[in-house]
Amino acid sequence: AVSGSVRMARDTIRISAELAETSTGAVQWAHAYDCADGMLLDTQDRIVEEISNRIAPSIQDAELRRLRVHRSSDLGAYHLTLKARDLSFQLERDAFDEAGMLINQAIALEPNYSGAHLALAGWYSLRLGQGWSDRPAEDIRKLNRATAAAVRLDGSNARALALAGHCKTIYEHSHAEGLALTAAAIDLAPNDAEAWLWSSPTRSYHGDAIEG
Repeated sequence: AVSGSVRMARDTIRISAELAETSTGAVQWAHAYDCADGMLLDTQDRIVEEISNRIAPSIQDAELRRLRVHRSSDLGAYHLTLKARDLSFQLERDAFDEAGMLINQAIALEPNYSGAHLALAGWYSLRLGQGWSDRPAEDIRKLNRATAAAVRLDGSNARALALAGHCKTIYEHSHAEGLALTAAAIDLAPNDAEAWLWSSPTRSYHGDAIEG
């Protein structure tokens, strides 16, 4: 549950916001913001963004717990993709190969779902990074196709833009284009950890190690 208060002090507005578990009342996050009258809407947007970033992982954890009792054949594209990401991050070869199959199943179900194409791009990137690819050149092409599809289907997907920029830098050595894509990603989602993760190598290459 979200609660808060608003107080005025001369030309400054102080907004206090708090996020707590409904069942226990335990405070998960709290912050106070001081803003001028003209910045009120921007501050509200910032609060919403920070709360969303706090609760999103908890929601995904709850969804994953529910998914483990369902067969893959009973799941839709979104939940197949979510399950695949969970398997991928176990960094175990059998689980990783299963994740690839689930992502392709999700794309077959919903070819226009950007998230599935992004998951496939991430899968190929991890496959290459772990040294599990026996055809690196082919997998790089597949990675680039999947990334391009994710961006084409949803140009506001910050993670897709960041990964596209990463690929431009690492695999094509198109550093200026990579920097432009990662900058666009961070502008869209400045608090998204995964967007920063994919952006970091490009920013570091350009000498922006502190930001990266």
